Amino acid sequence: MTIDELLENVRQVCATKQSSRSALKPALEDLLLWLTDPANNTDENCRKVDVFVTTKINPDLVHALPKDIQAILFDK
Repeated sequence: MTIDELLENVRQVCATKQSSRSALKPALEDLLLWLTDPANNTDENCRKVDVFVTTKINPDLVHALPKDIQAILFDK
């Protein structure tokens, strides 16, 4: 999978009003595991994830996300 596919998967899961920990966990794990690969763990990819989360995750649905997931995504 590419970083764009992984990010889109996270976005789609977060876009539903019934986002649950069980739905979000695999999407976030896939993204974070991908980033732990030394070939993928670049400043460019980390910035891409940061920009994606701040611009593509619908702020109107953030309150529906579990608090611990909000903390991971938004560094709260």
